[in-house]
Amino acid sequence: MEGKRPRSVAVIAVETISFQCARAVLRARLREPHPAPDLPTPGDILAAMTAGEVGGAGSDAERPDRAARTLW
Repeated sequence: MEGKRPRSVAVIAVETISFQCARAVLRARLREPHPAPDLPTPGDILAAMTAGEVGGAGSDAERPDRAARTLW
């Protein structure tokens, strides 16, 4: 922050992930105001978890409209 180097760094190895509900992901604003380039999208995660049967770029493109219709 402000050009200062961190005092410590945590290195984390992830063995398993669980996909959180869509509302929690939106409320956490993980991808706002700009998506972090090294974070997978929800569509990427779903595609990886389902061997490509669900998710992907199409799922990400449809997400805003789907969320507006189904989340609240």
